[in-house]
Amino acid sequence: MTGVTGPTGPTVTANNLSAYLVNRVNGVNNGATIIFPNILTNSGTAIQYDPTTGIVSLAPNQTYEATYLARPITSPSGEAGAGLYLNGNVINGSVARVQPVPGASVPDGITNLSSTVIFQTTSPSTLDLRSINLSGEPNDFLSANINVVKLA
Repeated sequence: MTGVTGPTGPTVTANNLSAYLVNRVNGVNNGATIIFPNILTNSGTAIQYDPTTGIVSLAPNQTYEATYLARPITSPSGEAGAGLYLNGNVINGSVARVQPVPGASVPDGITNLSSTVIFQTTSPSTLDLRSINLSGEPNDFLSANINVVKLA
């Protein structure tokens, strides 16, 4: 015997992006966008990615979660960093950096920089991951990835 079937739930459209780079990228200037040439997934209409510019376009009035992981090679100053930028402004809590301890060095590629943030858009917006280095020197990255999911 089969019971009563309830109403069909709403259709859900997955809006997500997963992009990455696996080949070393040299000389990413301080403040420059890290470009992910490989797309694992980019579905839905609320998140669009341009693999030639590294810019993620986001729909207005939405809540998103963005996560990145970057594996830098430290600059001659021993410093490397990355952070997420929304409409050209750094997202608070998204910056991760490695800085040298006096008299010590960080082996190249041993450090993983990562952050996860939740944020809202009020208008059509852009998101990108940028190289950050307070010394002003360019950073090299062995690998990196970014994941963006629309939550609501």
